[in-house]
Amino acid sequence: MTRAVGAFVTLCVIFGTTFAAIAVGIGHGWPPLLAAGVRFTLAGLIVLAVAAARGELHRSSRTLGMQIAFIGLTVTTATFAALYTAERVLPSGLAALLSATGPAFAVLFAVLGRRRRIDALLLCGLVLGTLGAALVVGIGGYMLGIAGALAALSIVVSEIAYAAGLTMSREIAGRAPVLMISGAQLLLGGLVLLALSATFEHALPAHGGDLAGWVALAYLAIVATAGAHTLLIWLAGATTPTFATSWTYVSPFIALLVGAVFLGEPIRAAAWIGGACVVAGAAMLNADLRASLRRSIA
Repeated sequence: MTRAVGAFVTLCVIFGTTFAAIAVGIGHGWPPLLAAGVRFTLAGLIVLAVAAARGELHRSSRTLGMQIAFIGLTVTTATFAALYTAERVLPSGLAALLSATGPAFAVLFAVLGRRRRIDALLLCGLVLGTLGAALVVGIGGYMLGIAGALAALSIVVSEIAYAAGLTMSREIAGRAPVLMISGAQLLLGGLVLLALSATFEHALPAHGGDLAGWVALAYLAIVATAGAHTLLIWLAGATTPTFATSWTYVSPFIALLVGAVFLGEPIRAAAWIGGACVVAGAAMLNADLRASLRRSIA
């Protein structure tokens, strides 16, 4: 339990600051897909290098390789292509609130896989979370017009892919070393993002990127990706995908405060209300938290 709780708190703090770091990188000349691609490719190489040094790289089966590729394309490519692109127009705090819809989709996958029964608490959580997400999306539309609303909606849709990838990570846990799985999916996801950047952006960082942009990229690649995403994959395997996504209960509010204090982003009352609805709904959906923690002790 101590390891799981410690990992959870660490993820909350790190992921609560990543949204602002993304905004800093984009604001200092980095094209979104290029920034995401460099971040995850670099992180994947770091993790795989560590795995090789620990003797944790080995040949995988074709099935396992395809499953790792699925994780990379969902957890990394789809999710962060949407997030980075959306943060060109959305405040980082709003982007963080919308990312909190991930646990709802994780629960839906559990229901479809018959690992969770439909009950009153689940239905209430879905309704509350949906209303909260709709409110936050509406804030984006109100503040930034149709472009803001579409950007907000794209983040919500990408969370479906994110939850699917974490569900797969639970299924393959124990079949290969965590570092190998994490590094391979990060590298694949990053390379696909670079390919998308080459196809659609045709641009390099403005003026080569300044110091703030490079510092933000280094923090995101080394701390928030090579470190935190490896920890996330471990946590999903040690507990459940639903618990692994529950860092989103706390980090959106950290992101709101970080965005307001350091980036001067406005915090509207409706954003707090919508975010509270999303988080409360996710908490209702995540009724198996205690069981997950108990299983993590073994």
